[in-house]
Amino acid sequence: MNSGTATKKTASKHCDLPNLLFQQHCLEHYGINRGVFNTIELYMFNQGKVDIVQRRETMLDFFQFSLNKAGIRTGISTLKFGHGGLVDALNSYFQTNQI
Repeated sequence: MNSGTATKKTASKHCDLPNLLFQQHCLEHYGINRGVFNTIELYMFNQGKVDIVQRRETMLDFFQFSLNKAGIRTGISTLKFGHGGLVDALNSYFQTNQI
């Protein structure tokens, strides 16, 4: 099994969690508080990610994209976007991935 498959299975496992547990996972692993979580989820919903599992997979991919862009490769980290930076990061993610 390649690491991409393992990552996909791990993401799938988390995407099936109830909403509160998924949000807690995002807080524990990426430092995403409920307000930022809700903003990201609404943004992605408005971008056409209406299926909850697909939206959650996209959210996890966005978090990894943001970590990579910040040069963070391993471990649990707290993502910081700064004032106005969250929407810029989401726009960059969607443009880069042509979603």
